[in-house]
Amino acid sequence: MYSVGLVALYEKINQNVEEIIVDTTHGINYFTIMTQLLARDLASILSVKQRETKVKVSYYNAIPKTIGEFLMAKVYSDAKPSIRALDQLSNNELRIAYNTLNYNAPLALVYFLKEFNEKIPKLDEIYSKVKLSEEQGKLRVDYNLIGQGVKKMNDTYLKLLMRTIKDNFNVNGDVSVKLLRDITDIVYKLISEASSSIIIRELDKLFNCVRDNAEMIASKGKVNYKDIYPMCTQSNTGEAQGCEEVLSEDNKRNFIAHGGLLEEIVEIKVTNEVSKENIFLSYGKCWEKVKEFLSK
Repeated sequence: MYSVGLVALYEKINQNVEEIIVDTTHGINYFTIMTQLLARDLASILSVKQRETKVKVSYYNAIPKTIGEFLMAKVYSDAKPSIRALDQLSNNELRIAYNTLNYNAPLALVYFLKEFNEKIPKLDEIYSKVKLSEEQGKLRVDYNLIGQGVKKMNDTYLKLLMRTIKDNFNVNGDVSVKLLRDITDIVYKLISEASSSIIIRELDKLFNCVRDNAEMIASKGKVNYKDIYPMCTQSNTGEAQGCEEVLSEDNKRNFIAHGGLLEEIVEIKVTNEVSKENIFLSYGKCWEKVKEFLSK
């Protein structure tokens, strides 16, 4: 029911929305919980889609005044619903998608979206799975969504979120620092201010490092981040490590703390003058190892 509602509302909303109003007065207890969750999830997805307009959610409840008369009371308002934590997902692909968000890794997110071709079922496709039949003189409704991609609500939410990000940011072609900054400002701020602050700090550090070594990078065409990192940080990085050594379970906190921009796995290219639009990042041959790391 959650999945059908989320897909249906997303399909129907074709203009900017500033507020979602939810009536939590239900005769069945779980309806209240479901509609609250659905409204928050829809608001977070629409906030990505609209970019400049954040969607708030207001909850109202009916309070009896007289027999047959009720007052609508505002019980709660969420000014900026966040992208929520997801504890159960169906497969490795979705775990990779979620961990690009959970691990503060916008470059990994863009790489994932380049490969993401998951189709979100249209509402009429979902309804086509509803079967009506007569059984012992009674109407039987078979509505279990077998074979549909909207059977599990966490999966549906994450797929729709990923599709929205892909549709609203140009993830094709080279990945610029400007693109990663834009995604951070819109998407990662909806996760937490801490996440966006970490990523912005790392992007700024990388940008300053590239600016200070622009001539050398331009002459080579492309460099590994580790080739210029010591010159920018005035530190000795020690023995060089490969993708596999760096992308270990023991190094997860370090990956998160650096916004997925570890010096050992990032390649840098500069075109024309140094600007956020003209600095391009990639994982190069390390991407498959990054995916494996994010799938755990």
